[in-house]
Amino acid sequence: WGKVWVNNHAHVIRGRGVATEHLKCFFEQVYIAPFITGAVQPKLNQANMKDVPFVSAPETINEQFGELIGSYFASFRSIAEENKALTDIRDQIMPQLLSGELRVEDVEEQIAAA
Repeated sequence: WGKVWVNNHAHVIRGRGVATEHLKCFFEQVYIAPFITGAVQPKLNQANMKDVPFVSAPETINEQFGELIGSYFASFRSIAEENKALTDIRDQIMPQLLSGELRVEDVEEQIAAA
């Protein structure tokens, strides 16, 4: 999720008939070593990637599974973004707290006022 810049050494995979999150889970679990080529620089080319066997369920099951894992991934993304925001805040105020420029009591008062 979010903005990314992909170079020519990566594949952008989106689900057709299955959720993209379903494919993510699949590729995290499947053993792809037999499809890797290149002795010096291992790679998974597009032709070999298409040969990785993916067993698809009927459309209704894929839709239900997509909805189920979609909600899990939405929660994961939300929590990850919240963690990033909290980390940014921590990184901003920590130097001020350590230098004495800002006191914990002042931060608590600002939070209570918000």
